[in-house]
Amino acid sequence: MPTQAALAKKYVPVDTRELFYMLLWALWVEHNATVWRGSTFRPLNTAAWASKLLSDYQAVHPTHVKRKMRQRTKWLLPPSGRLKLNTNGVYHGSTGQGGIGAVTRDEFGVCLAAIARPFSHVSSAFQMELEAMRACLLLIIHQGMDGVDIETDYATVVTALKGNMEDLS
Repeated sequence: MPTQAALAKKYVPVDTRELFYMLLWALWVEHNATVWRGSTFRPLNTAAWASKLLSDYQAVHPTHVKRKMRQRTKWLLPPSGRLKLNTNGVYHGSTGQGGIGAVTRDEFGVCLAAIARPFSHVSSAFQMELEAMRACLLLIIHQGMDGVDIETDYATVVTALKGNMEDLS
């Protein structure tokens, strides 16, 4: 049997529940002020304060956040006779930790080689994506692979690799 809280969540709209909770809080505070400080109970002030609490709460906790939907992409097999190497880098700014991964698959989707490695003292996602690309190129060289298509999701790395500009920094 469902609890009262579960039933309320299911059948009472969110905005009504939020208003109820704010009114309940305002009444509790007014009750304590009346009992402990001897102040006079003022229903209109309590209702106005509950309304203000609700608007402040809803400003910080929006109920209808529209999220931008990314277009879903499906991984595709490489063309016949070719290999596909997928790379990715991960960066956690709060910890300075990161990692890389790369997977090579044949035209049937069979995994031929893979690498994953953690990194410490990481400064950016770009650094990790470049490390992933470096590891993938070394994997191709050491495995003696040719006819490899490299796929990454980081456009800046792709642009840098396709560019004809020499960087002397």
